[in-house]
Amino acid sequence: MRLLLSDWIFPSQYAKWRLSEIRSFIQKYDTDIFCPEHINDVFGFNLSLDWNNVYNSHNLKDYDIYIFSKKYVFLQKYNSPEFDGTSYIGKYPGKYLIRLKKYRNIEISIEKDYDAYYHIFLCTFKLFSNLYSIDPTKHFIHVYPGGGCEYPQNIKEFTSTYGTNFGIICSQNRMLDVFKENGCTNLYLSKLAPFCCQDDILKERPYNPFRNFNVVFTSKGDPVKKGLYNYENIAIKYKEKYPNDKVNFNTFGNCYMYISQTHVTNWGFKSQYELDELYNRSFDIYINLYDGDKSRYEGFPLGCEAAMQGVVLFTTDCNNVNEDYYLSENDGIFIIDVNQLDLIVEKIHKLYENKELCYNLGIKAQRKMWELCCYENNQSKIFDFIENGINESG
Repeated sequence: MRLLLSDWIFPSQYAKWRLSEIRSFIQKYDTDIFCPEHINDVFGFNLSLDWNNVYNSHNLKDYDIYIFSKKYVFLQKYNSPEFDGTSYIGKYPGKYLIRLKKYRNIEISIEKDYDAYYHIFLCTFKLFSNLYSIDPTKHFIHVYPGGGCEYPQNIKEFTSTYGTNFGIICSQNRMLDVFKENGCTNLYLSKLAPFCCQDDILKERPYNPFRNFNVVFTSKGDPVKKGLYNYENIAIKYKEKYPNDKVNFNTFGNCYMYISQTHVTNWGFKSQYELDELYNRSFDIYINLYDGDKSRYEGFPLGCEAAMQGVVLFTTDCNNVNEDYYLSENDGIFIIDVNQLDLIVEKIHKLYENKELCYNLGIKAQRKMWELCCYENNQSKIFDFIENGINESG
């Protein structure tokens, strides 16, 4: 099957679920990747194109880059010498197309070349649909919180504007219910996010009770909305109450733009590969403290990334996502309340005092996340949904 996947930041080292999902498509189908519009920056987080860091993981040696916009002439340096991707500037709508080399001698037809079209986020589908008009039954959209689907109203507006004949993959039950209420019938509920490819292997976490105890908070969006100031308050409260504990409070991402390093060590931006390695080797507790609008769709994907590496997860759950999974402290996943910062401090201290318990809970969190998000239970079922949809539409 030939499939066109549209995304607005690939190739970049951003978001584990996105990288895993795109790699799974490349492994499964003859997949080309289309960028209708590219975003470069989110709250100071640089989303510049990073071909080299995903070259091996995503088999990009098998691809040419067709450049449709003058702005992306610099991508030509990644093409092999005999292929001039700049010769396509102005010939097709969009920014660029990453296309399998085996189709190099076949003329491009975005509207006719593909059996299915897969879009990461509602916003990416909207950008695509402004450029090309294609049978809606060939479209499959993976809807996550954000990316054009922040509130129920966004779904109502989407269905009234674009119709209901698409295949919709939702990451939360409450989102799926709103699509259903607005007339969509071709729906699938995925589990959290597709963090694993078929060839991924669970990486055991090493046990080292002698290093400092590390707590971490990561933001790749709006850190204030994600609870950065509450996290800083937890660090202050902890150090005031337990000044002799060797506990470090850390952040990754754009947090350094909002708080000083007085109480928290800011490590800036790391690639997804670097984050995975650091979580696995060096961190004990990940804290997610979203305390924003409760009517907004929110999840905890960055916390899931850390748990996948054996880190104990402390997270708020304003959307009651956990109703679908029954995650508990016995699984190494603590559902916390931003109004109980003192209680969070005590839970951290308890795990610091018993590092073996913390390690064992991290292993349980890792195994639980792998159970939910492994290829067989997640991405493989998304592929089944797409193939069934194509077969039913003829």
